[in-house]
Amino acid sequence: QLRHNARLVPLESVKLSDFDLAILHFDENSLTQEHCNGIIPPDWGALFQYLKSNLNIPMVAICHGTPPFYGQYDFRNEQPDLVPSVIEEERQRMVDFLGDTLVICNSYQAQKEWGFKRSKVIWHGLDPAEYPPSLYQKAIITVGGGMRHRPHYRGYYLFQKVIQ
Repeated sequence: QLRHNARLVPLESVKLSDFDLAILHFDENSLTQEHCNGIIPPDWGALFQYLKSNLNIPMVAICHGTPPFYGQYDFRNEQPDLVPSVIEEERQRMVDFLGDTLVICNSYQAQKEWGFKRSKVIWHGLDPAEYPPSLYQKAIITVGGGMRHRPHYRGYYLFQKVIQ
């Protein structure tokens, strides 16, 4: 359920010229879905592409992923000798698509790996220093069933070791 101050409307009913700024969210699949083993829908990234291509107002893009790499959706690890390597054509395609748009990355590593023309880092997540070390006497609660879909950077293999 949406908050009282939020609403979903058809794109056709939005007058784009009524806005001063656009915040565009994207991930490594927003220009291509071919490398996703059918995990994401075929229209993934369509709104991102449409707005980036059609808006004439200032924009900031928020990057929610790593550069696409071979095997990123291989949660069964069926390609054991696969060394995850960036799909360079797709990384460059996103960099070119965003051009001079300011991109916010969630880490310095992501900023370096993507190589956007204009980018800044805003860290998010938790600070391990705020949590005391565990005594390892009780069970572990985990949240994140989606980690299987992107095992390499969502920690699926580490998760498997921990629950063992």
